Amino acid sequence: MKKWLMLLLVTLILIPVLSATTFKVAVLPLKRLDSASKYIQKFLTIRDLQRSFDKSDKYELMDMEAVAEKFEEFDITDIDDMEKTDMAEISKELNADVLILGTISAGGTLQTGEQSFQCQFRFYSMKTDDLTSQRVDVVKAKKKRWATLDTDFMGKLNSFISDELQKMKNIAIQDYHAENYKQAENGFNNVLNYDPTIKDVYYYLGMIAFNQKNYPKAVTDLNKALPDTLKIADSKILQGLVNTYRDMGDKNMQISTLERLANLQKDEELWLNIANLYAENNQNAQARTALESALRIDPEFKKAHYRMALLLYDMQNYNDAIPYLKKASDENPENDLFARRLAFSYQKAGRINEAIANYEEIISSNPSNTNAYLNLAGLYRTAATDAGEQNNQTLVKEYNQKALSTLNSLKTLDPENPQVYLRFADVYLATNNPAEAEKNANLALAKDGRMYQPYVILATINQRNGSTRYNQFIDLEKRAMEAYGNTAKRLGQQRDAARLDANTLFRRADEQLKAARIRTSDAEVLTDIDNKLAVLAQLISQSSKTF
Repeated sequence: MKKWLMLLLVTLILIPVLSATTFKVAVLPLKRLDSASKYIQKFLTIRDLQRSFDKSDKYELMDMEAVAEKFEEFDITDIDDMEKTDMAEISKELNADVLILGTISAGGTLQTGEQSFQCQFRFYSMKTDDLTSQRVDVVKAKKKRWATLDTDFMGKLNSFISDELQKMKNIAIQDYHAENYKQAENGFNNVLNYDPTIKDVYYYLGMIAFNQKNYPKAVTDLNKALPDTLKIADSKILQGLVNTYRDMGDKNMQISTLERLANLQKDEELWLNIANLYAENNQNAQARTALESALRIDPEFKKAHYRMALLLYDMQNYNDAIPYLKKASDENPENDLFARRLAFSYQKAGRINEAIANYEEIISSNPSNTNAYLNLAGLYRTAATDAGEQNNQTLVKEYNQKALSTLNSLKTLDPENPQVYLRFADVYLATNNPAEAEKNANLALAKDGRMYQPYVILATINQRNGSTRYNQFIDLEKRAMEAYGNTAKRLGQQRDAARLDANTLFRRADEQLKAARIRTSDAEVLTDIDNKLAVLAQLISQSSKTF
């Protein structure tokens, strides 16, 4: 039993070592150029080279005697006359990855008094058809000669092989970019066979699997490509994983990997994207954390401020939302969404009076601050709504009057500002003054035809007027049915006129809502408009019927 356990242990230890394919190296018979080199030629052939190769698990030195016998069959008298085609043919016959040719000649005398010998080697790669020359100087002293072979000779061979692997990898990369995926995959696997530690090869294997929609393999290979300590250059690997998880539909892993990428790149835009993904996943707390990360990188990142404003509002965290909404509203006075949500947040947080006092103070210290006027008017309107819910009509009237007074001050300051007339129209619509509401809505459109809100106000006015005429139609219909003679005829005519008027007004409101719809992309507003259009469709249908 102990023997089997020991064998199993040895096997487990050997598996990682044997996992890489070794380079088969064939050394042709060494040529000496003078009689003094005979000693070096002999010992390099019978012992020294084998000894150095035995120290590396990267190479398999083919039996030099067998190689010499095979070489004789080619009838080549002088290795110096060999061309690359000859080398390729011999390498193929020997099934060698690398062919080494060498000449030895006596050199000068070193300062130590020792005779040096110049070994001029040529390394030929069967894999890439590359050929390079390298010189190594040795001496007769055995230990010094061995040290030179172990370091200088093997070092130069290692560099040659490393270059060859890089060239093999580059060829595979070219195949990858040319979308020759099968050929590229074979090339990358060939590189890994010789050196499994070249981790960036796994990136390309992962991307090949991704492009072939083999997502489990893509995840495996891309994770193998990741180093223990990430650097900016590794961003592409993480991005590859992000895309893979996205296409797999694994949003949790997609977000997790994006977070690693955002931390690596310190990218506020990425953190914003992560926040949006969390929000889509109904993970608002994590979305908030992601936005906070974005703002730590760039405290002035406007997109993150605005997204935080809307997120906190949706989370009903009104107190925390207020500073973000205030910033968003101040920087985007034309955006009704921010203004409405700011006012609502102040209202829900019970801070309307605080907000009003704040903007009144701002206007007092800076009377030319147009945004402060707009926000203050909006807060007065919110306060009027609150008072109406408490049935305090005196306060309703007071706040609406303050809103109108604030807007008149702004109109004097900035008469070309379309927001002024839009806010006027809103106040007049709320205070049951449709004529002034319609006039100011049209003025707002004359200043800026891109706004959707004036069309909604005009549609509301026409729908209300249409409903009034339709109610008259119903009453006249009932009276006409009960009347006789000329009275019935007169009431019938009035009834028909009321129905036609109602239908015309409803259709006009429908057109105005559709005009508003194409001028906004706000999902909340679009839903509201669609609901109104659905009601109008019913009203138009009902008022189209004749009796």
